[in-house]
Amino acid sequence: MARKIFDTHFHIGKWGKRKVFTCEVQPLLKEHENYKDCEIYLQENNIDKGIVVPTYLTEEPKAGLVDYNRLVLEAVDKVDNIYGGLWVSPMPADMRYTEKILARATHSKIKVLKMSVNAWGPYTYSPKSWDKTFRYNIECILEFSKQHNLVTQLHTGVSDSRAFSEFLCQYKWIGRVQFVHMGETVEGVLEFVPRFVRWIKDNFDFYCDIALVPGFALGWIVSRLEKIEGGLNRVLFGTDAPWSSFLSHYWKVESLDIDESLKSKIFWDNAEKLYGK
Repeated sequence: MARKIFDTHFHIGKWGKRKVFTCEVQPLLKEHENYKDCEIYLQENNIDKGIVVPTYLTEEPKAGLVDYNRLVLEAVDKVDNIYGGLWVSPMPADMRYTEKILARATHSKIKVLKMSVNAWGPYTYSPKSWDKTFRYNIECILEFSKQHNLVTQLHTGVSDSRAFSEFLCQYKWIGRVQFVHMGETVEGVLEFVPRFVRWIKDNFDFYCDIALVPGFALGWIVSRLEKIEGGLNRVLFGTDAPWSSFLSHYWKVESLDIDESLKSKIFWDNAEKLYGK
């Protein structure tokens, strides 16, 4: 059947060839280097709407924070069905860029502020790891996001959801959060899902996407959330493209043995309610 699809998480900006550990690699055969590439990606896969976020380069934060955020702003201006997320960093060395980014985040088609803990060096989601400057910076970002009715996207790959539980002890007011990758690895998903279910039961306005998750993960979280009233309103379709293929993620949802209305929630309804207005 034809479905409406909202990809809540895909990237713009060239990753190219880089040294990872001891090897120089160029893993992406096709990249989204500009808004036209993003528009083609949506058209080729019959995706109705999308949230595009910058590719981030941990060793070159300025590229993501300045150049690739600029690509996001261009994409939302040029393509009607693309909405944007801007990458921000609370790292002390990056905050001068983040302050300028926040000034642009009031654009009507910017829906997200994205933070990536794997680009934070010695800092984690746990406030125990922060110094005063880092704490001040992250509070500025979170307060801005909430005041401007934005969603905060938090990267969960290469992270520990226990640290975020410590974060929530101090920041229960955080507002709407989309957890990107819902843990990502097998171990990460096993740790993340029970905690996410608990947060939903505790009435946090949290969401997660299915990008890059292991095969068992989506079925498992659906089985847990369907026992909670409104629980299945919290799962979003996202691909992380070009770091994954659209079809592999499409079939993660389509192959589930669940009611068609629940598939529609994941593919479209939940994201349209969160981002589409």
